[in-house]
Amino acid sequence: MSHVGRLLGLLCLLALTACAGTGPTEPDAETADRIAAVLPAEAVQSGFTVAAPGVDEVSLQAFTDDVEEIRSAGGTWVRFAVRSYDVLDSWGEGDAMHWDEAALGRIDAAVDIARRAGLHIYFITADSYRSDVVGDRYRAMMEQYWDVLAARLGDRVDVWQVFNEADGTHFGTHAELPQPLPRTYLADLRDLLTLAGKTIKHRAPGVIVTTNAGGFPLGDVTEKRWHRYFDALAPALDVLAVGAYPQTDGTLISEMPARVDRLSESFGTPVIVAEVGLQTCTGCFSEDEQGSALSETLHRLADSQAVLVLVYTLRDDGESQFGIFTGDGAPKTGTEAIIDALPDGTS
Repeated sequence: MSHVGRLLGLLCLLALTACAGTGPTEPDAETADRIAAVLPAEAVQSGFTVAAPGVDEVSLQAFTDDVEEIRSAGGTWVRFAVRSYDVLDSWGEGDAMHWDEAALGRIDAAVDIARRAGLHIYFITADSYRSDVVGDRYRAMMEQYWDVLAARLGDRVDVWQVFNEADGTHFGTHAELPQPLPRTYLADLRDLLTLAGKTIKHRAPGVIVTTNAGGFPLGDVTEKRWHRYFDALAPALDVLAVGAYPQTDGTLISEMPARVDRLSESFGTPVIVAEVGLQTCTGCFSEDEQGSALSETLHRLADSQAVLVLVYTLRDDGESQFGIFTGDGAPKTGTEAIIDALPDGTS
């Protein structure tokens, strides 16, 4: 081969390497054991996202009711967030955060309630320090935030999601992001996720760390975005998590298992469908449409390589009507069909 040929070959190899990314790293032994125990690959499990329980005693009672509803439906997982504005009086000046101990106590109680009910916990910390602060100061404050929560919750949490759909909005400022995502942004996000994982596992070895990618509008463009996103971030994660919002499109619903399977096979990593749902409202979708489309989506995902499917949400909140129950707990017309379609964790 000529010098030119060898040079071209080298350039091609470098280009492929740059595009391919570094891929996922093997989880440590404790995390691998936890994944095998709570997210076995043999069958798809299910659960629901519910409202954050840290606001007040009313929210904690609602959480308790939600846990019982999930158990009655045959779900085995509950997904919920802790919100900084609930558990922090303020981020503080200097290095001192001001925590709301009563709110933290409610989070503690919620975790215990779910554990006593036999549910696994998918925990979310989506919030971020002040958007006008960057660099070392930002990292230090986020590290402290994760550290206090991890020290408090320990390994009672099974999966810990850091940030929320940071492929669509900036993890710090929440501003809409350009696509494809800038490499500098992905590098910064991967560094933060690596820091989060180390901080959480220092306090709670074996906790499964992830972040999620959005799933709307669902289609080829979104699937490609998943792959680019996790190509950069997978080394910092134990499992991958995505949203899935095919709405009522029968073709998109039928394609969901293949999209999940390609993602899992591409990275050799378990995939969680962290959100799947359909909103009901005047001008969007009816309760009957929710029941029909969401139950079909769940049936399809039960035959995928997903290890866990989480319905968004159990009941309506004050901002949206994604729940399969109304805000006061009444079932919608499609609730029974959706519950019947939940993957039951058996192969």
